[in-house]
Amino acid sequence: MGCIQHLSDNYGDILGLIVTIAIFIIGLTIERKTKRIQVLAIRKDFIRPIIEFSNEAIDVISQLEALCHMNPEIKEVNQVFWDRRNELLSQVSSLRDKGKLLLPNESPRSYGQNRSSAYRGIRQKSLDALKAAFYAGASINFVVQGFNLVPAELTGEIEDIQAKRIKKSLDELPRGIALGGPTIARRKEKGWSSKQAIVEAKRQFVSEVFDIIEPETWIENINSFPLKKQSKGA
Repeated sequence: MGCIQHLSDNYGDILGLIVTIAIFIIGLTIERKTKRIQVLAIRKDFIRPIIEFSNEAIDVISQLEALCHMNPEIKEVNQVFWDRRNELLSQVSSLRDKGKLLLPNESPRSYGQNRSSAYRGIRQKSLDALKAAFYAGASINFVVQGFNLVPAELTGEIEDIQAKRIKKSLDELPRGIALGGPTIARRKEKGWSSKQAIVEAKRQFVSEVFDIIEPETWIENINSFPLKKQSKGA
């Protein structure tokens, strides 16, 4: 006790300062962790509806892709083919407008002031990909198989209506592509089919959404929190 009293008498101010600094550091650490948790929670709330919207869009585009494998020339299939194509196109069109509520246009005060408020500014690239998917779906031939699976040449002057629609979809893509054809399994496919255009639109849509939600950053932030070690008896 005498030793402690001696330290208290001679170094009381220093010890008090050390304790104060220690409490401050502990408090600051807790505050920072709390803020990080709050930021993660806000980020989670932000990306959840975007992921749900994207999953719905991917499902619809995938169904358009699968539609290309149906043969509209079969009498029993023709009417179903027509109805299903129109239904899916309607869904893609709806998703494009729904996306504006989640992913509003950039720089709305700088561009398109003559437009209604939701359509001012520069459209998000992910929605450009959805627009491309719509035109790619609209290119699907519902009378004959045409270029639904077989690639059409899109270089030079294009006269075929379906080929023109395929090119229109490719022109809407946010990321450039070669009109000569996609690269598949280390070989160059000559021309583009409706299915290939749909697949490319879907890939670019996924890539654009990926850049928005940044899942790698999300995982890094989660991994930065140490996991509690379970006791051996647990």
